[in-house]
Amino acid sequence: MAIIYTYPVKTNPVGDDLILISDSADKNNTKQVKVSTLPSSGGGSVSSVGFALNSLTAFTITGDNPVTASGTITLSTTGGSSGQYLDYQGNWSTPASTTYDIMGSGNNYDAGLVLAGSATHNNNFLRKDGTWAIPVDTGISFSGSTANGLVAYSNSTTAAVSSNFTLTTSQLRIPAGSVSAPSLNFTDVGGVYSASGGYFLTHTGSNSIGFTSASVINYKINQFNSGLKFGSTGDTLSNYESGTWIPDVYAPGIVSWSGTASTGYYEVIGDMVRAYFKISTTSYPANYPMNINNLPIPASTTAAYLGGVQVYTNTSSAQIGRATTGIITGANIVQFKTLQTSGNVNELIDSKYQPTGTTGTLEGLITYKKA
Repeated sequence: MAIIYTYPVKTNPVGDDLILISDSADKNNTKQVKVSTLPSSGGGSVSSVGFALNSLTAFTITGDNPVTASGTITLSTTGGSSGQYLDYQGNWSTPASTTYDIMGSGNNYDAGLVLAGSATHNNNFLRKDGTWAIPVDTGISFSGSTANGLVAYSNSTTAAVSSNFTLTTSQLRIPAGSVSAPSLNFTDVGGVYSASGGYFLTHTGSNSIGFTSASVINYKINQFNSGLKFGSTGDTLSNYESGTWIPDVYAPGIVSWSGTASTGYYEVIGDMVRAYFKISTTSYPANYPMNINNLPIPASTTAAYLGGVQVYTNTSSAQIGRATTGIITGANIVQFKTLQTSGNVNELIDSKYQPTGTTGTLEGLITYKKA
């Protein structure tokens, strides 16, 4: 038998090449065989290869069978169109809902694409109707007992309050303001503002009253419907009035006369009246008592409250007419008195002023409690 390693090696044998073998059927005698006659080790032979696509119409096979001859099998797609995709069964199909419109009124606001955005947003936001818009200033809305909350939008400068507004845990702070622009404005009639360590009430652009740590400043308030009370235990001063009046001089039993001129001024503080008078006459009836019968404010006729007269000018030429005082004898009547000069000296008697035809002036102050 030949020694195999003494021969050179052929890299690419062909069918007609000879191979030395030891023939097992003939006592291992050395023999030669062609490569093309070599058996397949008992596995059989392959003459062709089939490729089945099982009705997958989207594919096609081209090329030569590489088993029986040299060649390449090529698997390619066939059919289909733009927008189609192979589904899980290998068929061409178009997926549902692949086309979207811009969501808006044109498609009944169905699901769709949104509008293109921009880095220059200008405070716009995408609304539910699919448009860009700047949100409306709706003010402040709280969860309350009404549908719109306690505070809801009314217009760009006004909030509608549906019930009492109460702060329970903190403060409501407002800026200082000024007399022309108060911090709290009450329908442009007036308001409240703080400045210079105090706070002030305004009315029609002017200060009305101010409050500081040291004082209360009254700018123009002149009406106190419930009066004024000084201190916690004092009485309330509920009335003040002043004016002029013309004293009506008369003599009981005589209706009228001529030659009398009268002027007067009065003021009322609480229940007390101070009535000033000046009477000038040239023809008062002689020997008749002198009275005034029209006090500016009716007087109290209660005995303990009867007022009196202080005379500080009397130019009567008759002694009996020189009135020195007077008393309230009725709600509107003052009767003048003088001191008796004979008999019961210093007793007060009716003042009969002076004889007819002489001149005289009587001035004084009547003080009394009003009715």
